[in-house]
Amino acid sequence: MHGDVERALVLHPLSPVLVPLVLAAAARAAFVYVRGARAVAAPRSGLRRWQSGLGYLLVGLVLALWGARFLGAFGGPVRVISLWDH
Repeated sequence: MHGDVERALVLHPLSPVLVPLVLAAAARAAFVYVRGARAVAAPRSGLRRWQSGLGYLLVGLVLALWGARFLGAFGGPVRVISLWDH
């Protein structure tokens, strides 16, 4: 939100991949909702396998990123401060 793209990519390195995919999924869901499920052709089985493989890969990357952040990479772990720690 502040325009510091370099720091944002350090904190969220998968965002250039995940943001367009989430927007595309939301757009498709909105299209199916408005036009009905019959308006969208069912994907071929080869395409379904490819999409499933890509989905599993992205979930694995996100989990690996969380684990790396937990171990100190990409700006983590961040100390949690309670409101009652004054």
